[in-house]
Amino acid sequence: MESARIQTAAWWIWVGGQAAIVALYASQVKLSGAYPMPVEATADLGLAVGQLVLGTLLARALLPTGRAASLAAAPAVVFTVLAGQLAGQTISDAAVLFAVVCVWLAVAGVWSFASTPRLALAFLTLGGPILFYVSLEYGSAPTSLHSWAWAASPVLGVCSTRLHGTLWPTLLIALAIFTVGSWARRARRGAETLYCNVSKTDE
Repeated sequence: MESARIQTAAWWIWVGGQAAIVALYASQVKLSGAYPMPVEATADLGLAVGQLVLGTLLARALLPTGRAASLAAAPAVVFTVLAGQLAGQTISDAAVLFAVVCVWLAVAGVWSFASTPRLALAFLTLGGPILFYVSLEYGSAPTSLHSWAWAASPVLGVCSTRLHGTLWPTLLIALAIFTVGSWARRARRGAETLYCNVSKTDE
């Protein structure tokens, strides 16, 4: 019962966060002094980044099962279409961006059972843009979003897809992490099943 309440709360945070992002862009709120104008021209990218951050942080409660993921995807599709319309993007462009977001959220969902990978993915999501900024200002690391190193961050990967059309680096990295996560999840379930069977036999 408690887990159901937590999942419901996570779903409402997920929906409310996306609604707030779309509302900000629709209201043409300038998020910084150097923000691209018109503000709504980047509504689709802003929403995608918000979806990644929210989805990654809420993954354990929001995406525990396939059914829960479907319930989370339904409102996300609506907000993605709205943001795409605000940004003047075609349906196909919005679909490509949303597909990349979905793949990364699937990665977050499949690794939600393990705390260390979950924290690592949160670091990649939130820390990637920070490290990229630091490299631009102070370091000698590659500054292009085309770099495979930066494509490992969900946020930077989505930005690269939207701004430069470089879809494959971030998509391939996400699929590789998802595949490993799926294998690890199955292995854990197999071990748990074996343990339960052995325990019953001992009894």
